[in-house]
Amino acid sequence: QPATSTNNVGIAEATVKNGRLYFPNKESFRSALNDIKSKSDEEIIDFVSTSNHFAPHFHIPLQSGDDTMLNLMHRRYDTALFKSRIDHIRKVLPHAFIGVDVIVGSRGETPELFENTFNFLSSLDISQLHVFTYSERPGTQALKLGNPVNPSEQKERHVRLQNLSDIKWKSFYERYEGCTFKVLSE
Repeated sequence: QPATSTNNVGIAEATVKNGRLYFPNKESFRSALNDIKSKSDEEIIDFVSTSNHFAPHFHIPLQSGDDTMLNLMHRRYDTALFKSRIDHIRKVLPHAFIGVDVIVGSRGETPELFENTFNFLSSLDISQLHVFTYSERPGTQALKLGNPVNPSEQKERHVRLQNLSDIKWKSFYERYEGCTFKVLSE
């Protein structure tokens, strides 16, 4: 399901009038792309861009900006596909807010792989990062990976990405200073 609401109105309950999507008794929704591996994601983005009921807000999990790490995490996408989704959002909704989840300090994340993540995220036209620090969980496949990252290095990486997020967040809001938009309050 591409979007949710607090009142559980589904896409199937929407109607199309004059080429626009309408939901009964609804003002706006936000969209969360939970996975970016399929072509249908572009269709969801296009759908959101043509509806007057979706706030231009995307929350997308990346996890890492390095293809080696994405492979270790068993993700079914790479950085090129992720970038294409961000670029598509910017093409059809240039003013959209784009939040991205990223994990730092995962087992196997060498300094070089982290720098790849940092540089990749720096290059994306996104609005905010949701930075999470990897933590060990008993019984997970990640424990079989070597090269654990020490806690002080994890903290340093977290701080660097949080600082990058602050810069992107400030830039996003400065871009629209003085503009008026409809907002979704939750």
